[in-house]
Amino acid sequence: RAIPRWCGLFCLILLFSTGFFLAYLAFFLLLSFILPATGTFTQIVLAVSKSLFLVLLFSWVTLVFYSFAEKKQMLESFHVAFSWMRRNQKTFWLLFSLSVLTFMALNLLMVYLQQKVWISATVLELFFLKVFLLIVFINWLRVYLLRTILQHNLRIE
Repeated sequence: RAIPRWCGLFCLILLFSTGFFLAYLAFFLLLSFILPATGTFTQIVLAVSKSLFLVLLFSWVTLVFYSFAEKKQMLESFHVAFSWMRRNQKTFWLLFSLSVLTFMALNLLMVYLQQKVWISATVLELFFLKVFLLIVFINWLRVYLLRTILQHNLRIE
């Protein structure tokens, strides 16, 4: 009985994430139209916007899953995640800012490793390294978010 609910929640998250990706794509195209095609500033702005988008999406998905694990209600879990972000803005934005900085530091580390250390690495090796770092980051973000909720006794309601 619980498995269909989890599958339904996952499908709803995929639908919402698709809409979120489309909104980001529109934002990305707008930025690409406004900013010059090349340049360091353009690359920095696009990297920061990508980091903001991904961390916000991963944080929200973690909150939805955590809420669903407690409430067992699909649509209510979406509402609870958004209301928690709104109700605990100070804590969430601090957590969000630190997470974005961590994500950007990982991206800078990857760029450094690509340019200085692994010049001869194949595309497949770099792809697997990026996937590995993304999985490590997502797991760290999940633990960091849930520890923040429990440490500050912030209730998911």
